[in-house]
Amino acid sequence: GEVERRRMELIRDDSDSDQEDMDTAGGAAGLISSDSDGEGSDGDSDSDKDDGDITEEEVAELRAKVQATPFNYEAHGALIAALRLRAEFDALREARETMAAQFPLPEEEWSQWIADESSAASSPLEVEQVISLFERALKDYQSVDLWEGLCKYVVEHIGTANKERCRTVFEDALTNVGIHIPAGSRIWKLYRQFEEKFGDESTVRKLYQRQVNVPLIDMEATWLEYNDWERQKKTPVSAAILETLDRSHKSALLTLRSRLPFEERIPTTMSANSPDYEKLPDCKAYLEFEEENGDPGRVQCLYERIVKGYCLVLDLWKSYVDYLERRMSTVHDIITEVYARAIRNCYWSGELWASYLKALEKAGRSVGQIRAVFEKGL
Repeated sequence: GEVERRRMELIRDDSDSDQEDMDTAGGAAGLISSDSDGEGSDGDSDSDKDDGDITEEEVAELRAKVQATPFNYEAHGALIAALRLRAEFDALREARETMAAQFPLPEEEWSQWIADESSAASSPLEVEQVISLFERALKDYQSVDLWEGLCKYVVEHIGTANKERCRTVFEDALTNVGIHIPAGSRIWKLYRQFEEKFGDESTVRKLYQRQVNVPLIDMEATWLEYNDWERQKKTPVSAAILETLDRSHKSALLTLRSRLPFEERIPTTMSANSPDYEKLPDCKAYLEFEEENGDPGRVQCLYERIVKGYCLVLDLWKSYVDYLERRMSTVHDIITEVYARAIRNCYWSGELWASYLKALEKAGRSVGQIRAVFEKGL
């Protein structure tokens, strides 16, 4: 299959550090695409069968293949697809857990898993388990769709009971994807809608005033919307405050406009299922520009967008951790977390494992923790 072929190519190529093949070859990192942030596909491409066409014997064969070859990505995917068709949900959950322990899952896989679990969740414990799935998914790759889904789910299921927890989730979402130029405004809008329902005028105003200073695709429309909102209030903000906000808004607009040419050249959708390797040089050029002109938060957000779509490109992960070690050298938790994710994607790279071990040592991790990573790398 394409996924396994791609991974095996990269393992072979790493022995001579040949990155050109990695940057240009086609490949995929997932089997199922079902949500709006990925390219549409049938997902269960290995089978057009109805439920009854997959026998217990075939499932047993797929399960045996997974056990015999635990790093065979496609074997895991085929077993999951078969169990889902047969509606064997307990076995399906176990198969997904097994796969997630070996590999980072693409957004489409997590979305399908979350959808299956949330459709059956009714008790408070089951709701918490769904929330935990969202959080695990976001540790693999950052995604506006998944953050938006988590925010909606938390508001729907625990909003009235724990508004502060909802606000914490919204703030976490803004920290991670609130400056995502094409789509970050979706989180801001959802947060405002929550505060309009559960908060007060001052909380809505603060959100507007924060957002209009963030370079986002539709920021001019947001500025007009905010001004209209103020005019409808009995006690709008003063003209002096609006003038100050207008100046900062215009500064953010200049920041946006300097990045639009790069945004137009990179893929609109960053999906591991359909990476456009012809546009990878444009992505790297954007990263270079942002590293020279942006702040660390903006650089990190862009890296997260790009590694999501090109998760098997080793030199992207290496550039990412190199940047963090140069600019955020004392923030060891962030550096080691990105190393851990890089290893899950590019586990064949001995150089990456060695760098990860050095980072753990710099972070003051225990001998036991470092030894565990070393043994896993073997």
